[in-house]
Amino acid sequence: MTEEQPPYPTRPPTEDPPATPPPPAGPATAPGTPVPGQFPGWSKGATPPPGGYQPPHLPYPPPGYPGFVPPPPILPRNGTGLAALILGVVAASISWTVFLSPLAVFLGLLAVAFGLIGAGRAKRGAATNRPAALGGLWSGVGGAVIGVALTVVLVVRILTLIGVETAAGSDYLAEPGEEVVFEDGLAVRMNEPRRVHDNEIELTVNVTNGSDDSVEVFDDSIRALVNGTEVESHLVYQVARNIEDLPPGESRSVAFRIAVERGARDLGIDYAPGGDYEYAYWQLPLPGSGEPDGPPDDERPEDEDPPGASLDV
Repeated sequence: MTEEQPPYPTRPPTEDPPATPPPPAGPATAPGTPVPGQFPGWSKGATPPPGGYQPPHLPYPPPGYPGFVPPPPILPRNGTGLAALILGVVAASISWTVFLSPLAVFLGLLAVAFGLIGAGRAKRGAATNRPAALGGLWSGVGGAVIGVALTVVLVVRILTLIGVETAAGSDYLAEPGEEVVFEDGLAVRMNEPRRVHDNEIELTVNVTNGSDDSVEVFDDSIRALVNGTEVESHLVYQVARNIEDLPPGESRSVAFRIAVERGARDLGIDYAPGGDYEYAYWQLPLPGSGEPDGPPDDERPEDEDPPGASLDV
């Protein structure tokens, strides 16, 4: 700029800039009512929505304005900790059962995982049941450890079943009265089936403990096949069950009832005297479908031993 140029070439230097007119006076507003231009989206003459003005960039009206509704409370996420506690208690309860020990291991591992998640949520403040999560975690650890130990016992027990020592019952099907001896000295004999009803026969199994230790024979297992077709398990049942162990040198008889169709002639039996024994196999002739071979239990004389009674040797 030179000395000859005026400071404002388009305006005389003696004139002042026009003054900004004051805003027109409007009606008085009530306290708390938003002023036009205070929030985005508000224009002069616009009618506030019912319940008060809500700024478009806020999900809720600011506190202090009409229609303000507080946001819903955030509930604690306690489900994972509760699940860990339930799974841990169940795992610890069934871990002492040999046959359910694999399930205890699985549930125990789930309890540990849920317990870690629940404890982490409680540490961050998202959950309030940290004791339940930790309880489920540690009970799951205990159940899993015990379950692993008993699962090993179960596997060893399954893989080391006591086999049949004699050829009868293993190499060929044993016949009525033929003795089947297992590797520990336990001997089993089966009598010829007798018909107690037109469609039911009774089979007596005699077990003698020739070993040096007591044997658990109350958890025996039997499968019946009539004319080559397996009989459903609910149609084969034990008449009398003795849950006591069989001492060395003693014998015991167990009676089974088997549903048999009319005209059937062949009866195949797979029998294991205990949970630690393999199955031995018999082929027995079936009586005819005429009159029963003996009286039913309710008509048996009082001095006659019922099926399933112990035999003295």
